[in-house]
Amino acid sequence: MLIKSKRKLKSQSSLHTLVFGKRIDFIAPFPLEECASRLAAKSEPRRWFSWSNPVTVSINAKEDDHYGFRLHKDAGRNLHVWILGNLERIDDDSTLVTGHPMISPLTYFFILLAIPLSFSIFQLNPFFPGIPWIIFPVILIGSFWIASAAVRDSLIRVVYNTLSDEFI
Repeated sequence: MLIKSKRKLKSQSSLHTLVFGKRIDFIAPFPLEECASRLAAKSEPRRWFSWSNPVTVSINAKEDDHYGFRLHKDAGRNLHVWILGNLERIDDDSTLVTGHPMISPLTYFFILLAIPLSFSIFQLNPFFPGIPWIIFPVILIGSFWIASAAVRDSLIRVVYNTLSDEFI
């Protein structure tokens, strides 16, 4: 059974969850060391030829009862996605798991850059043959964001499925 932590967090709006991802905040029914070893086991070796990029997991012991973890995956050409989180011992049989997903700020920068750029091309062209030039950057950048969001959500599922009894 998935137990939510009792800490007070601000509720996320559905738009915030869509753009920035769902926060991770639950109590895992495993000891701290087992949670760390389960997450570390999800790290995949680097392959020379593969259709998908591997997940890399790094775990750092901050204190005796507190570990930090980082899951990283490249969603495409330099579309980096991370989950940064913490594992905190509650007692001998449970661990508080918190974290937040991050999409590379470069992806958001390109989205913000492409939309005004495509509209300025549209405004400068008096005969409107530039309409395909407006649609192309929006489709391209939108597909980058969709790929990054899909990898972000899959990394969130990796954390939940690895450290909880229930599957998401």
